[in-house]
Amino acid sequence: MAAQGLQIIGAGFGRTGTLSLKKALETLGFDKCYHMAEVAAHPKHVKLWRAAWRGEDPWAQLSPAIERRWIGRWRRSGRG
Repeated sequence: MAAQGLQIIGAGFGRTGTLSLKKALETLGFDKCYHMAEVAAHPKHVKLWRAAWRGEDPWAQLSPAIERRWIGRWRRSGRG
């Protein structure tokens, strides 16, 4: 499926099947879905998540080019 921006938000608490949802969406053709497990592989994401946790705009820290590249890489599949 071609990247068309954010299509699905599958939000959930940890241990509620968000990783299974991620895998199911990818199987259905939704490219690579973003899951909180990605943070372990991409430590630079921690800064964005911490800003969001504090109620700040995490994207304000990024240039528009970096934001487009970062968002385009994953579709969101929830928190887990």
